[in-house]
Amino acid sequence: GMAKVKGAIKTLLDIDKAIKLLETGLRHGEDPILLNRLGVVVATKKRQFLRAQELLQRAIELAPQNPVYTHNLSKILGLAASRD
Repeated sequence: GMAKVKGAIKTLLDIDKAIKLLETGLRHGEDPILLNRLGVVVATKKRQFLRAQELLQRAIELAPQNPVYTHNLSKILGLAASRD
């Protein structure tokens, strides 16, 4: 029904807002946490796999000791490979 449509629209707006906030944060300096979050969001919500891959690779360069970023990158590469 209408509530579901409104909920979906709000979710999309929230995603765009989250992306904007993360991008704004990154303008103040590259932070691997922000790079990782932004990469995951653009991959899962926007299907922007190439951009996500670049963001995650940068996060890994900045924090090579963090296994989460490597894991997320491999998941994103898997998503990119499996798309139609």
